[in-house]
Amino acid sequence: PAVVVATGGKSVPRTGSTGDGYEWARAAGHTVTPLYPTAVPLVLDDPAIADRSLQGISLRDVTLTLHDPRGKRLTTERGDIVFTHFGVSGPCALRVSHYVSVARRKLGDVPLRLDIDLFPDRSQEDLMREIGSQAAAEPRKTVKTLLRRLLPDRMVPLVLERSGISGETTGAHLPKAGLAALVRLLKALPFTVTGTRPLEEAFVTGGGVSIREIDPRTMASRLKEGLFFAGEVLDVHGHTGGYNITIAFSTGYAAGTAAARLALGRSGE
Repeated sequence: PAVVVATGGKSVPRTGSTGDGYEWARAAGHTVTPLYPTAVPLVLDDPAIADRSLQGISLRDVTLTLHDPRGKRLTTERGDIVFTHFGVSGPCALRVSHYVSVARRKLGDVPLRLDIDLFPDRSQEDLMREIGSQAAAEPRKTVKTLLRRLLPDRMVPLVLERSGISGETTGAHLPKAGLAALVRLLKALPFTVTGTRPLEEAFVTGGGVSIREIDPRTMASRLKEGLFFAGEVLDVHGHTGGYNITIAFSTGYAAGTAAARLALGRSGE
């Protein structure tokens, strides 16, 4: 008398989550919105990624700002990231991935700009004063040495190259324009996002059974009596993993309770 579909999404198929529930929903007359990966690492197109010079570097408490091709800000997220052989992962990058997937579905196969603010709690003026003061206090120290106090060693050559400053430039010879360019990069180090890792590698599946066709009080189908849906098979997902677990538990409880009441009512118990 009652069937609950709680088969999950199509992410991580080795766990058995192969998307069967979507086909069952379609067979029952439901709309299934397009599936896409979310909570998934980002793919970057950059020489520093291609040569793996950044691979394995972890950055704590940075912000990532995603822009569309016209420069419009799509989101800003804050947290930890780690560079990989294909791009960037970590909690902060996973939160940005939703916006990457949505933008590319809407705009097509276009590159997006990702800016990393390495010091989100500090202004450009603060950083200019700090680096300028250090350069003045230690005029014989190279810029490369000064930057190593702020950044992981393997990031220093990248920042210097993009700022147009030689690492061997001493503090005494650091031009004001060069210092300004350097600080701008510390506050917005740009990378090009060309996509995400595939759905099979995502933690969460975006899209699914349209919630317009579901009663939110009971998770019952509005199209077929006795049919209920719960969890990631639905077109709903949260900003982080904890929210997705909460969605699964909440909708599972609502669907299970309503389905049990329906079944018990039909059996006369």
